[in-house]
Amino acid sequence: MKQLIELTIKQARRLVIALIGGTIVLLGVIMLFTPGPGLVVIPVGLAILATEFVWAHRLLAKVREQIRLKTRGRESDQRDGGDQPDDGQPSDEKAGKDLTPRVKDSKPKPKAPTN
Repeated sequence: MKQLIELTIKQARRLVIALIGGTIVLLGVIMLFTPGPGLVVIPVGLAILATEFVWAHRLLAKVREQIRLKTRGRESDQRDGGDQPDDGQPSDEKAGKDLTPRVKDSKPKPKAPTN
């Protein structure tokens, strides 16, 4: 009898997690076509589903890897200077040269009084 109750509670928990996670994923998919952070909400729903379902855990791992690959590409683009092709030669920024323009003051600085 105790095992039956535990099994029923476990199934009820899985059902609640499936409903909540599935609803959040569905809302994320809807947000892809309407204003909203759909690309953020879908992984949250998958994370909820992944607490109970292996297939969701595997799918979440694939989504994380895709996000990691895409963000690495953007980070390297920003470091390299955007969409400019890399010709293999170090740029001034990469070489550590200071590119700040130097401006001379037109007014002479007053001298400090000497005692």
